[in-house]
Amino acid sequence: MKYFLKRLPSFPTQAAVVNGEPVKSIVKWGNFSALRIIFTNMNNKNILLPLLATLIAGWTEKGTAQPLPATQSQPPVMPAAKTQVTLTVVNGVAGYQDTPLEPDGKWHVHDPARPQSRIVTSGPFSQNATPPSDAIVLFDGKDLAQWRDKRTGEAAPWPIADGVATSAKDDIVTTNEFGDLQLHLEFREPTPPSGTGQGRGNSGVYLMGRYEIQILDGYDNKTYPDGATAAVYGQHPALVNACRPPGDWQTYDIIFNVPHFDANGNLLTPGYVTVFHNGVVAQNHQAIRNDPPWHSSGGYAPHGATGPLALQFHKNSVSYRNIWVRPVAVDNEP
Repeated sequence: MKYFLKRLPSFPTQAAVVNGEPVKSIVKWGNFSALRIIFTNMNNKNILLPLLATLIAGWTEKGTAQPLPATQSQPPVMPAAKTQVTLTVVNGVAGYQDTPLEPDGKWHVHDPARPQSRIVTSGPFSQNATPPSDAIVLFDGKDLAQWRDKRTGEAAPWPIADGVATSAKDDIVTTNEFGDLQLHLEFREPTPPSGTGQGRGNSGVYLMGRYEIQILDGYDNKTYPDGATAAVYGQHPALVNACRPPGDWQTYDIIFNVPHFDANGNLLTPGYVTVFHNGVVAQNHQAIRNDPPWHSSGGYAPHGATGPLALQFHKNSVSYRNIWVRPVAVDNEP
């Protein structure tokens, strides 16, 4: 095709006019009037050659094709390519430094150079806590009837043995939805420990199905701080590292206030979360953002007043027991 164009005689196609209309305005992608003019002027090279050259150039030159008329099918829109990031190791911690900056502009999402949370020794605190009388028991060691497979909608696929459910196959979500709440759950990391960083005992609890509080084996296991145990994943590291050794039961006691939006979907108030990890405050009424895509700083998308709780399967077998929730009212009167 390019060879053919080179062989055509030179003429001012921009100035060429057919029936009082410039060639360039006649020859449009999907405009078949140009073909009709070609066939009716086969013996007139002053019309034929400019039309042919301009039509062929429109086919071969990137970016010259015009949009299809509304009556014709549009070509499929290809999805945007995923952003490529490079794994970086800083002081033995693997993470990323070519990801977007957090809103405060200090650290990249999953930045390995971000300071590690201070280690504190924690005790058993609320292990085996009896659910209050007004609590909704989500797992009492007997079955996962209050949960379903997030992907398929079928029964939760996690096996249960000795009153313990272990993550497997898929994420699970509650069959009921919740807004402002108090949540208690207990988890145990695999022993002996296997893997490092994000590959060691990785799971998570999602509030409203979208705001993740990270679950990870963070005992003698460094990772990027906004992905460590009790972090608001990809956003806020835990105030302290209160992890117990793998094989020990650990507890999360979480208070969550949902975000609020106006009728147009604009954010009125952010969501807030307080997390006690093994009885130690790890998030203190922390404002959170929408659960971001991996390697993204996130941002709020409007949603309803309630959502399910979810537990993550992240290719690690993390055990759970004694999960219950209490819907709570918010009284903002002074």
